[in-house]
Amino acid sequence: KRPRLGLVEVRRTGETSWRRFATRDDAAAAFPEIRNRSDIAELITRPAKAPLAIRGKFEARNVFDDDDAAEEDAEEDAEAEERGSPAVCGAALIGRKVRIWWPHDREWFTGTVNAFDGRRHEVTYDDGSLWDEDLETPGERKWELVGGDAADAAAAASDAEYLLDAAA
Repeated sequence: KRPRLGLVEVRRTGETSWRRFATRDDAAAAFPEIRNRSDIAELITRPAKAPLAIRGKFEARNVFDDDDAAEEDAEEDAEAEERGSPAVCGAALIGRKVRIWWPHDREWFTGTVNAFDGRRHEVTYDDGSLWDEDLETPGERKWELVGGDAADAAAAASDAEYLLDAAA
């Protein structure tokens, strides 16, 4: 899935339907409580740091182009397996499920990538905790995509490799 340039969706927290806008400026103009496009950007990339006047009252997200997304994802994943690293990186991880190794806990934790600021990914873990993770720097964090047979097989192989290393 790739974000479509400019398109955003916004809704008041608790509403079930999203309102789609061509630009962030259009979205800001539709809601009197939202001051400008930067408020929309904060709601998308760092909701916990959005201005207090709108934090928790609105939700916003980029609109993704689903055309051929599944086919492109499969191609990217296959290329990554050949290289031995996750294929998807940067903003392309937004909306994807990942599992991340926490060495101090000696355990994998699963979460969803919400945003990317150019350096770190905001990940909401399945337990509800929110962390900024460096998934871009090789060797900084051990992580994998979750879902699909290829990802499950890679995860199992990684677990087996870790257990063999730990036993040695």
